[in-house]
Amino acid sequence: MPRQKNTSPPKSGIALDEKIFQRVFDEHSAVMVLINPDTGMILDANGAAIEFYGHSKEKLCSMTIDEINTLPPGQAAMERKKAVRREKNFFVFLHRLANGEARTVEVHSSPVTLHDKQALFSIIHDVTERSRADGELRKSEERYRTLFNSMMDGIYSSTHEGRFVDVNPAMLKMFGYSSREEMLAVDIKKELYFTPEERGSHVLDTGQEETEVYRMRRKDGSEIWVEDHGHYVHDEQGNILYHEGMLRDVTSRKQSEEELRQTREELEAAHKGLEQAFLREQELARTDTLTGVHNRRHLFEIAEREFHFAVRYGSPLSALMFDVDDFKATNDNYGHAVGDQALQSLTGAVRAQLRAVDVFGRYGGDEFMVLLPQTGVEEALVVSGRIHASIAALRIETDKGALSLSISLGIAEILKDIGHIDSVERLFLRADQALYAAKQAGRNRTAIFNPEP
Repeated sequence: MPRQKNTSPPKSGIALDEKIFQRVFDEHSAVMVLINPDTGMILDANGAAIEFYGHSKEKLCSMTIDEINTLPPGQAAMERKKAVRREKNFFVFLHRLANGEARTVEVHSSPVTLHDKQALFSIIHDVTERSRADGELRKSEERYRTLFNSMMDGIYSSTHEGRFVDVNPAMLKMFGYSSREEMLAVDIKKELYFTPEERGSHVLDTGQEETEVYRMRRKDGSEIWVEDHGHYVHDEQGNILYHEGMLRDVTSRKQSEEELRQTREELEAAHKGLEQAFLREQELARTDTLTGVHNRRHLFEIAEREFHFAVRYGSPLSALMFDVDDFKATNDNYGHAVGDQALQSLTGAVRAQLRAVDVFGRYGGDEFMVLLPQTGVEEALVVSGRIHASIAALRIETDKGALSLSISLGIAEILKDIGHIDSVERLFLRADQALYAAKQAGRNRTAIFNPEP
């Protein structure tokens, strides 16, 4: 049934569609009261007002607004007269709650006509905390809107087929239409959506009662994001009569969310870059910059773990120490750049003969250390043979001809019978002594540590 209009509203106040007014009045989350402008008696209060003031509805409706205001006697009546005469519709008061607490409130009042009687319709906002934080109340008459003529949020009612039944001025402003009649002629489904797919998310099509956030189109074709708080009105048989609700422009919020998302992605990318840089720095801190193998400090750190594992579980562990034969002569004859290239080629050849679990590091200068977990001396001797062969096969081209290399290598293993007093330093020392024996025996060979004098 179409909504009947009051064609002759009293001049003393705004005539409202009482059914829609009462529904929004009862269900709105803002504190709302109706006041007798002559006596100040509270005629009606919504649930938010009951919760805010801490009085029952019966108690509130037996009180005058003067009993809640902390104004001097007579001033509240003067303020009501200003509101009735439309001289003023925005007020800042101190309202006293049932528990005696005084709260600073903004009151937006306007004369309305309900049931052929004049009343003051007041929307009350608790601004106590804001007042404390800001030091003063922000006063703005635009904050106040009557239900259909002055609310900042858009209020509408529409048919399920997609035509507006009524819209308030905020809706016109929100969508860029010049008059109520112009917007009532709009086909919601065809003109206020960019694509049919977007229209599919609207409650007009689903028939469900819910709060949604979705994109719509203004008259000029620009994009607007709205938050729709609405529900359907049904007849006695359950058929949909119309949809009514409140639209809030959340375009700025959506833009902020998008900016926040982009910022978060940028921060995550930056964080990932920092993590990668940190990992690179950690790797550089553990790596010999010339050869790419473990540096001395990290070599000892890993060797400590492998040594304690071997002692604890009684497993074999061998250490190979080697250096380049006559490396000083190589640097002297070919230059340090060729010497560096020779060490790089040598470590590459050695790496190719080792397992993933083996530990390879630069001990210092042209001295290198290899740890072979789960490996005894005999197996380590086989590995040393492969290392010798791979280095013997190297040919490093220089301006002075091809350069060949050889190494002297010493092998030592963890001493099981005295493992409880053995150490990494002692193991490395025994490997170094074996290396010295290899050099004494003529270089380019391997020697195994012999504990016998």
